[in-house]
Amino acid sequence: MMQEQHIEEHSSATQTKTSERSCVVCRERGKASELLGLKVLNKILVVDEKVGGRGAYVHLTETCLAGLSAALVEKALRTEISMQDPKAWLSGLRLLAKKRIFECMGLARRAGSLEIGLEQIQRLRSKSKPGALLIFRAEDLAEGSVKKCGNDVHVFCSGQDLGKAVGREWAGVVGFGNVRHRKRAYYWWNLWQQLSFVA
Repeated sequence: MMQEQHIEEHSSATQTKTSERSCVVCRERGKASELLGLKVLNKILVVDEKVGGRGAYVHLTETCLAGLSAALVEKALRTEISMQDPKAWLSGLRLLAKKRIFECMGLARRAGSLEIGLEQIQRLRSKSKPGALLIFRAEDLAEGSVKKCGNDVHVFCSGQDLGKAVGREWAGVVGFGNVRHRKRAYYWWNLWQQLSFVA
């Protein structure tokens, strides 16, 4: 698919967690770890979580993502890029974010730090501080189970897709308790949610 060709995740040198960068759209500063890093490889704009060398950054907000243009990135990076349709590029980026959320679920499951099912989520909740969990539920979860989930649950995809991500036929609710997996999944969830205007 052409969009996936433009949306690649590229890994490079690590950055310090306290470094600040300016958003190419609004020009306001923010922590680099809370911004989306962008880099150009062979005139193609790619997502780079840890931009090493010359890179551009954009806030993970609908306003800044919607304002992203080839001209702004070219100016910031001092290079030419190939981006005929920014909205198509953002649609591809939204697909990448969804894929990364599923990958986070799979990694957390294999590490034994993902809770699957309503009972396990409720047990995890009883041992955790408020706001210390990231919980996703299937959009086709039964009404009675939806009520038991609580208000701090994110509706994400079908139960079949959720199940596929965690190695099951179907899953209604999954939750991250582990900080590392939770932070990474939340980063991509936030991006996916902010890009809902291109869906």
